[in-house]
Amino acid sequence: MIALVTVQMLGAGGFALLVSRTGAPIGRPVTIAGFALAFCVFSRLEVSLDFGRTQMTVSLTEIVLIVAVFSLGPVGVAISGAVGHGVSRVTRRAPPLKVLFNTANYFCALMVAASGFWLSDPAIFRI
Repeated sequence: MIALVTVQMLGAGGFALLVSRTGAPIGRPVTIAGFALAFCVFSRLEVSLDFGRTQMTVSLTEIVLIVAVFSLGPVGVAISGAVGHGVSRVTRRAPPLKVLFNTANYFCALMVAASGFWLSDPAIFRI
């Protein structure tokens, strides 16, 4: 499990290095903290949908992600999302290893998504 977390963090670090070399901003610390709080609050608002024997959980964090992508740089999006997600899981008293894995997974996913958005057209960002 720890090896998988390490691989995810190395992959996210590779994307962070890639976008930082293209001049991607990180974002102001106050803005990153605000989005971390928003990610934390919105990740607590989950809806469980039952489809027979399958259960899907949907959260509203994608709304925060869309706004964050236009307000922060890729690294700022990943940091704020991971911090908010991690705090949300800790307050739900999830086991530490689960919190570590889920937070690293979310950090990696946000880093890849925000990097792809940034690399598609850096002129979109007017931070």
